[in-house]
Formats: sequence, C-alpha cells, structure tokens
Amino acid sequence: MIHIYKRLTSVVSLFWLLVIAQIPLAAQEQGFRLQVVDSEGLPLPGVTVRYADSGTITDTKGFATVPTGLSNHQLITFSYIGFENQSFTLAALQSLHPRVVRMQIAQAQLHELVVTAEGNPIRRETVGQKLSSLALQEGVGSSLGEVLEGIRGVSLISTGTSASKPVIHGLHGHRILILNNGVRHTSQQWSSSHAPEIDIAQAGRISVLKGAESVRYGADALGGVILVEQNPLPYHHGCLVGEVTPFFQSNGLGFGLSAGLESSLGRQGDWAWRLQGDYANSGDKRSAKYLLNNTGQRSWSGQGAIGLQNDRVQVELFVSHLWEKEGVFFGAQMGNVDLLRERIEAGRPADEVITPFSRKIDYGYHMVNHTLAKLSGHYHIDSYHTLKSQVAYQRNQREEYHLRRNKLSAVPEMALVLHNVQGELQWRYDNKHGWQAEAGWLGSFTNNYNTPGTGVVPMIPNYTEGGLGSYALGKYATDRWGVEGGVRLDANRIEAVGINYDSEPYGGVERQRNITYTLGGFAELTKGLTLRSQLGTAWRSPHVAELYSNGLDQESGIYVVGQEGLKSERALKWIASLGYTHQYFQLDVEGYLQWINNYIYQEPTGEVHRLVSGAYPLFRYKQTSATLHGLDAEATITPLRWLSYSVTAGMIWASERSTGRYLPYIPPLRIGQELKASFGSGYFALEHKYVAEQKRFDPETDLIPYAPPAYHLLGLRASYEQRLREKCGKLTYTFSVENLLNREYKEYTNRARYYAHDMGINARFAVRYQF
Repeated sequence: MIHIYKRLTSVVSLFWLLVIAQIPLAAQEQGFRLQVVDSEGLPLPGVTVRYADSGTITDTKGFATVPTGLSNHQLITFSYIGFENQSFTLAALQSLHPRVVRMQIAQAQLHELVVTAEGNPIRRETVGQKLSSLALQEGVGSSLGEVLEGIRGVSLISTGTSASKPVIHGLHGHRILILNNGVRHTSQQWSSSHAPEIDIAQAGRISVLKGAESVRYGADALGGVILVEQNPLPYHHGCLVGEVTPFFQSNGLGFGLSAGLESSLGRQGDWAWRLQGDYANSGDKRSAKYLLNNTGQRSWSGQGAIGLQNDRVQVELFVSHLWEKEGVFFGAQMGNVDLLRERIEAGRPADEVITPFSRKIDYGYHMVNHTLAKLSGHYHIDSYHTLKSQVAYQRNQREEYHLRRNKLSAVPEMALVLHNVQGELQWRYDNKHGWQAEAGWLGSFTNNYNTPGTGVVPMIPNYTEGGLGSYALGKYATDRWGVEGGVRLDANRIEAVGINYDSEPYGGVERQRNITYTLGGFAELTKGLTLRSQLGTAWRSPHVAELYSNGLDQESGIYVVGQEGLKSERALKWIASLGYTHQYFQLDVEGYLQWINNYIYQEPTGEVHRLVSGAYPLFRYKQTSATLHGLDAEATITPLRWLSYSVTAGMIWASERSTGRYLPYIPPLRIGQELKASFGSGYFALEHKYVAEQKRFDPETDLIPYAPPAYHLLGLRASYEQRLREKCGKLTYTFSVENLLNREYKEYTNRARYYAHDMGINARFAVRYQF
C-alpha cells in the first residue's frame, strides 16, 4: 500500500507541475464580460455565477467575466438571494446581444429546489436537497445538525444541549460522510457526544445527498453525504466587500459576532482573497422548568483563502481553524449506583443540586481544536477535458476534563491528537452532446494517538489508518431524461496498539478491500413532474472505538466497551423521489429501502460500571443484519403571491432482519408545518412541529423500558431586509423563537434524556450588515 501511495503522490505532484507551467500561458487568455441586472434594468452586485467546479460573483456594477475555455454545452447558473435562479449554456450566453442577464424577483423559500447546473453537487440523477442562503443566515450561531434538521429525511441525534449530529434516514456518525470545503472531515467522530467541528457561519452552501454515495465520495457514505462549501472567491470583483453579523439568543444568554472581508487583486482581478472570523459565548442553558448547569460554551473560528483564476487554470489555498470549549451537564456526572438509578427514574436533576445561572464552565468539560489546510487546482486541458487535484491536511486535538482527586482536575482524562493527510486527482470529460465521464484516484492517511501523562488508561488505543481508492463514473443526459452509472475500488488498512487496565498490550491489524457500484437516473414524465431513482452499494470498516473502546463517554454519561472481531458493514440502498412543481403547488415525495449486513450499534448490558467520578450504565457494541425503510414528503401550497403553507413528514422503520427486533435510537414520526406571509423585503412565518412517541423500539436495548411521550412545539421566524443609501450596503434583520410556549419535553434521540429535559424557549436575533 505504501508503494501505491507513493505512486499516487507522484501523479499528484506531476499535476501541480503541469498547473504551474500553464499559469503564464493562461494569464494571457481572456473570457467575455456580461452584466446581470434586475427586472427594471438596475445592476445587481454580488450575484453568484457558477460554472464547472468554479465560479465568481458580479462586481458593484453587476459585471462578471466568464471564461471561454469551457464547453459550449456547459451550463452557467446565476443565483442571488430573493431572485429566481437563471441558467444558460455558454453558447447561449455568447449569442446574447447585448450580453445582459435579467433576474426576476422570487418569494423567499427556506429550501431551494435542486439546481441542475453543472458543478452543483446535487446531480439530476441523484436524490438530494440543499439549504438556501437565507436558511444559513438565519442559522447563525447554530450547529451543523440544527440547520440541517429542516431538510426532508434529516433529524438529530444529540447529547445534551449543544452536541448534536445529523441523522439521514436513520443513520448517523461514521455512516454519514461530511465534506468540508471538498475535504473529507476527519476527527474524533466515534462518539455521539462529539459533534462535527464545522462552523456554518463560514459556509456559503450546504447540500445533502441522500443516496448511497460511496462510488463518488468513498467509504462511510452509507446514509448519505453532507457537502459544506465556501462561496466562490470574488475574482474580477475589483472592490472590497464584507459583512458583519452580531447575534444573540435568550436561552443561555448567548451572543456572538461573525465578520468577513473579501476582494480581488491585480490589474484584471485574477487574484482573489477572503478572510472570515467568528466568536460565540453562552452560559447555562435552561429547560422549560429548570437550569441545566454547566452547559456553557465558548468558541471562535477563523478562515482565510487566496486564489488565482484564469481561463484555463485555477489554484486556491484555504486554511481554517476552530477552537471550542463546552461544559458537560452536571446531571450526567453521577455519584453511587443508587443515585444513578434515582436520577434515571426521576428523569431530571434534583432541585437541591441546581445552582443559579452562570457563564462559568466548570469540570467536566471538553476542549477541541481543529485545523484544516487545503491546496486545490483546476486545469482545463481543452473544451472537453478537465483535471482537478487537491491535497489537504487536518489536525484535530480533543481534551476531556473531569473532576478528579489529588489536584488532577487540570490534567485531562482523555487527550487525543489526530493528523490526517489526503490527496486526490480527478479527470472529467464532456463531449457537449450529453455524454460525460469522470474518474478519480484518492489516498488518505490518519495517525491518531493518545497524549501521555493523563494518568488514565486511554479509552481507545493509538491507531493509524491508510486508504486508497479509485472510481469511474459515466452518464448521458438530455433535457428530459438521463442515466448515470459508476464503480469504485477501495483498500483500507487499520493498525491499533494499546495497553489495557491490566497493563497488557492489545490491538491488531485490520485489512479491507471492497468494490461498490451505483446506478441512477431521472425522467421528466410530464411538464413539472420529475422522477429520480438511484441504487447503490456502500461499506465502512468498523472504527477502532467500536473494536477496542473501554472507557467513559463523558457527555453521554455511559461507560462503553468495544468488541473485537467486528466485520465491515456492507449496504445496498435504493431511493426514489417524485417531484411535482406548479405555479401554486409543489410536492416532493421520497421513499427508500436499505439492507445493511453487519450493522454495528451500542446496547446496554444492564450492568453498572463504577469509577471515582461515579457509577455509569455499561454499554457494549453489537452487530446484526438490519433493514431500514422509510418515507419523506413535503408539500407547499401558494394560494396567493404573498402567502404559502407547507407541510413535511417523515417516518422510518428499522429492525433486525433475523428476529424483527427494532434497532435503537431511530427517529420517530415527525411532522412539520409552516404558514408564511411575505411582504416587500421581508416575511413572517409561524411554525409547528410534532414528534410522535417512538413505539418501534426494543426495551431490552434501552436503559428504561419506555420512550418519551409525543410532543408539539410552536415557533416563529421573521426577516426584513433594508437597503441603505447607494454604496452603503444593506441590513438584514432576522428573528426567530423556538419552543414558543416553553413546552417541557424529551427527544427520543437525545442521549441525555435519561437525566434531563430538552431546552425550553429560545429567542434568536441577528443583524447582518453587508457592504
């Protein structure tokens, strides 16, 4: 494998030499300029122009430059908040006289339709959905999982008030692949209490692919893929632009600030750059009736990017860093066995242990640092062929602190450092007549180790993991129908080395090879009615934590033991969607069926494990063959231009194939409603959320023999945009309230439900100033 990895590294290096050699030539080639205006002919600055895997934005006078090195069949998409997207082929744009693109005002929608332009991550042959820019603005200060919860088929699994992970069709964790700015996100994701270290304030677009996407994106994509992307750098923009967004939330008295600047450089604006920074601070959260002590949070993040773009070459460097400190709810830190049983039976902390509100983060807490650096490049060989390459490095440091004896509390009980290096080379072909092909070669190496000196036997051993993969995809598409197929080969090697409580070495080497495939297509049955279907296989190796873990999952309040000898999960997933769009009505229905061999999950043993910090329920990893199937639907009615009503619903069935036993921690039936009124530059929306009691679960796989009761929540959202004087930018005000009636409830998929209720009423307010 090392020999193959070196060859891949050599190929990637050759690509970069080719790119560097072409930069002087490409600098001499020019594109053509066009202007984007509104329906009244006024210029629109800041419009996003997307083509291939790149893009730009219009300058203060609405002008943008489109390279001529693309194929004539290439779709170019223009998008802007509050306006309908416009798409043209390169040939169509070149034939315009004058070259002016007019955009029409649209009613703001929380979830945009799938954009079919080339370069958009959601292809017409796949089933997926993306968040709008408005949804991202309204979600400032929220986690990745929280903003994705509004997408059909996506829910949350959480631990407490802030650690949450997205769930796609009942699957989460290592079964969901997250790509952060094109890089496979790699960190300590083996625990449900370890949320992805991604700041959504720095994201320009977030998309969710719901099929088994292992062919294009690699192992672990059993449930789907989440793509978190930056906006294109402002090449040829010519002036400095930026934004500042202060925000506040009532629950926890949280506040924060997000700010960014960007511009282009050089005589022709071929160089561009961006700087972004964010800070957030909150204290103890609150349920409907009591405080959740020690749930404060601090975080800051920053990113920077610089790039060069010409007609044939694009090279970009991206760097980001995130730091986070988060308290662990006191109620998850138990004393003796009797107190543990008392807390689980009561389902909440005792009144005498609840203290007044505080911003202080006491023991226990955890701290996380995550750094990402990426160098990427595109080279347009000609109008048919494109090469793309990138290399990336990630460093993740996680420390968990408990209240310890002998003045050892300042020493972390868990201290993990992860280093990851990735390399990718991709080739694309487009013959201008509907035929497209793509092939790629990828390599990855991870070194994860425990920092010595904690005085505690590590929960998981040190390990290294190396992987190589190659894939090929081909598709043919017309305006009315299309098909796509692909195949992928992967090889993976994991080596773990650890010392247990008896000072005995343990670990081993796991090698895996696998082949996956996908077949999908779409057809426009009639005007406005589109059918999409996809069949694909996926796989993942058992994580080291599932094989060898032996320790306390601090925030979940459980003690976890792994199981050596677990086999790789292998899945087959079929998903289909039917979408209908009319002037006054829109309907999307998605159904899926998935078979997973060797499905891995945690199950309580009924035993209790005692530590110095208290007694904790004992969980072990198990494996079985599983079947998951479900249905998601969303309908929107627009009886008046300014008024719309939408409803979403989702249901999942998940069980063992051999016994019919239900799998644990599967989301119950969920129904959401929204009534929205738009006015001028703003809107007001009233929301309702219903979550049923989960009756499809096995009491033997849970700490308690019953699930939380069903609940209803009300909420509201409002937004207003105010344009300032010419050249002074605009202000956007957003306001929302969650759990408007301050309802006391518990979420079945929240691992902290044994000890406390979910959060009470929470009001958010933000002001975004763009200049």
